[in-house]
Amino acid sequence: MLTIWTLDNVRKHRSFYTEFDLLMLFASVTLWKRNQPEAHCVLYCDPMTRRAISFVKATHLWDEIRELEDNKFVNKEIFWAVSKLQALREVQEPVVLMDGDFLAYRNLIHLFEDKVIVAHDENGRGYYPSAMDPYVRKTKHIIPRPTHKAVNCAFQYFPDPTFARSYASMSIQLMEEFTTLKAPDSNYLLYAEQLLLKHLLDIKSIEYETIKDE
Repeated sequence: MLTIWTLDNVRKHRSFYTEFDLLMLFASVTLWKRNQPEAHCVLYCDPMTRRAISFVKATHLWDEIRELEDNKFVNKEIFWAVSKLQALREVQEPVVLMDGDFLAYRNLIHLFEDKVIVAHDENGRGYYPSAMDPYVRKTKHIIPRPTHKAVNCAFQYFPDPTFARSYASMSIQLMEEFTTLKAPDSNYLLYAEQLLLKHLLDIKSIEYETIKDE
């Protein structure tokens, strides 16, 4: 099972790395490999991050480390999760994509069948940008009549790589549009990542499950 983590130093400065964040990332991959020994673990990162992980002698935690392409069309201070979508856009097989602070204390692969799996459902009413939001209204209607419903993307399993790549491409397109429009905060990241995924699952009638109930 291909399993992906991403870490992109969006500040381009060593202050980006904290001991806590790095230890959480190392714990995430270590626990995953312990409980899913058949997993092929891949880290996508920028060159500076690769050097940092090499300096602390942690590159062996992953089976493979791949370099992220730099997307100059996205404001990474707001859309810091674009690296996840860039990695997802390349997949050719079923994939698990997880955040660096997601810790799996038991085997989860037995849950993986033909359904998408996400961390949990979210109700973004009053929080996510709505259809009347001035920045949303200026996008090219990638999400017609968006609602407040979303899914949390701290953990994702995609059994169909074609759907995964399509979702990732649309998400990146939205982030690029919002960057051009100078969207002011990371609520628009949540819109482009988590709300978009829920929207696509619904309109395509794709069944999905959650790891936990909210």
